[in-house]
This record gives sequence, structure tokens and C-alpha cells, in this order.
Amino acid sequence: MPAFVESADDEDDDDAIEIPEEIDPEQVADRIVRGLSRKSLSVAEVEARLYTEGVAEKDALEILERFTRFGYLDDLRMAEQLVVSLRDRKKLGRSSIQQELRARKIDPEAIASALDELDGDDEYRTALELARKRLPSLRSLSDEVAERRLTGFLARRGYAGGLVQRVVRETIRKPGSSVRFR
Repeated sequence: MPAFVESADDEDDDDAIEIPEEIDPEQVADRIVRGLSRKSLSVAEVEARLYTEGVAEKDALEILERFTRFGYLDDLRMAEQLVVSLRDRKKLGRSSIQQELRARKIDPEAIASALDELDGDDEYRTALELARKRLPSLRSLSDEVAERRLTGFLARRGYAGGLVQRVVRETIRKPGSSVRFR
């Protein structure tokens, strides 16, 4: 909370002068470390938080360097963990994962490196699994409508056009499929 200095005239609050409190960079750093125990943050996210808290640039750079040296901040490790999590838990495709990583302000080189680890076969299997789970809800629709909806569903999840077409072809048009469309 900012400290206020009262003017000589105690009755006139409009003349109160706001004096900013001294910012202790180590207290801010301690709060961020406690936050890092609950949620990983990118270097850019921590940097923004330091500046938002009013930490001087020199102190902020020293804190960032120290956090990186101690392993509290590692954009590559964070990107790799998020890629696995977003692929396995949320079943997202490459472009949606990339968008999520950019939103977290992760270093572009770390994003590229983490996305290189994505296996095309894994992405195909995940998309196929999603499509098969979605098929029963499309049963009452014509093939054309079901195909369009499934295509849109997979595209919104961030799967590439060619992969989406392949998966849709294999799930809807597959002879002997247990799901019948009108």
C-alpha cells in the first residue's frame, strides 16, 4: 500500500501526495518462487511479473539470471512438458499446441525444438482416437454432414488438413465400420 504524506492543511485531502513504497526485489522474487512451485512460468512471464511489481530493470535481470541458473526457469523444459500434456490430456494437434506455447510467451526456439519432438504417428493416432470417440454422436447424420462436422472438429483441435482428411476418410468411409450413417 502506498504511503501518504498529509499536507499542512489536514482538511484538504486533494493535496495529499502519494509517495511510492520502496520495492524490495528479493521479496518479489520470493513470491515468484512460491508461485513457481504451483505453476511453471516462462522467462518472459516472470520478467513481465517483475516489471509489473515495480522491480528495477537491473534487479529484474539479476533475478532472471539467478532463476535460470538454479533451474527455476527453463523455457525448453517447460515447452516439452506442455507439448506432452496438451497432446495427451487435451488431445490437441500441432498448430493448437504451438498457439498455446506462444500464448505462454515461451521462447520461439524452445517452441520449435519441443514441436520437433512431436511424432507424426502419435499425432495421427491421437486424431484417429478423437474421431472414433466422436463418431457415435454423428450416427444420425448423412455421410456428408458427418464428414463436414468431423473435419471441423479435428481442424479446431489444431490438426493439419492432410491429416484430418486421412483420419476422416478412414473413420467415416471405412467399409465394415460399426457406425452406420444415413
